[in-house]
Amino acid sequence: MKPFSIIIPVYNEADIIVENTKTLMAYLMRRHKTFEIIIGSNGSVDNTVPLGEALAEQYPLVSFFHLEQRGVGYAFRQAVEMARYDFVVSLDMDLSIDLGFIDSRPWSSLIRVQFKVYSAIHNDATGKRSDLLS
Repeated sequence: MKPFSIIIPVYNEADIIVENTKTLMAYLMRRHKTFEIIIGSNGSVDNTVPLGEALAEQYPLVSFFHLEQRGVGYAFRQAVEMARYDFVVSLDMDLSIDLGFIDSRPWSSLIRVQFKVYSAIHNDATGKRSDLLS
């Protein structure tokens, strides 16, 4: 499987960010060679930020950033811009989805298209849509 970036926008996830990030890393490390996890806080006001920063400091595969502005789209956009790999998977921090879908082949072509389409329809840091789809 090709290298990929896991993007996780978070808002006030202090109760689960550490345990679920470790769970995700353990799952991925058993199955994949090259990946990264990017966690982006969008306006969190609990302990999500210091916990996320500690995770990023402790684990080289984890990156963390915090945006003051609330909005999952802002965090997603920033994470896409930070992503090192062409393939992007977006997850919720509660890991409510079966992680087995990451191992299936069909997602890779869809995610690549999603990444390119997302990049094409946004043209600036404000997240405003470009005229491409107007």
